[in-house]
Amino acid sequence: MKSSTEPGAALGQPDGDPTETAVADAAGFSQWLNARDGASATGELSASRLGQVSWAMFEWARNPYILVVWIFLFSPYFVNSVVADPVRGQGLAGLIQAYSGIVIAILAPFLGAIADRGGRRKPWIAFYVADVVRHAAFERAGHLRRRRADRGRQRGL
Repeated sequence: MKSSTEPGAALGQPDGDPTETAVADAAGFSQWLNARDGASATGELSASRLGQVSWAMFEWARNPYILVVWIFLFSPYFVNSVVADPVRGQGLAGLIQAYSGIVIAILAPFLGAIADRGGRRKPWIAFYVADVVRHAAFERAGHLRRRRADRGRQRGL
């Protein structure tokens, strides 16, 4: 028996039995989901419909989370705790976003072309995850140093 995802794995016409009809419908849907039609921007086969739907669902779930975290959690924390002056904090947050956008606009075409040309994307993901972890560790270490220094000043050391 062939897998429903193999090319040419036709199961034949069901004979009217509801179980066979359901199996045939599921196999047809699975073949449709895993079909790869057309070419991608790099000239290779495009992602399967399942891959495209998975990516769309990921984006649908990620974007609101990022927006909520940035708008309702990070921005007030940055403005009130990191900078301690709401007006100056808002200005700095805006500058950080502007500079980040400029850097992304300059680097994205080059990094995207390199990633597309290389074909393998998981090493890039691993590199950037490690970079984020490194930056978070340095920030945490700096926060702990500042906290110790503040305690020392409070004790008069």
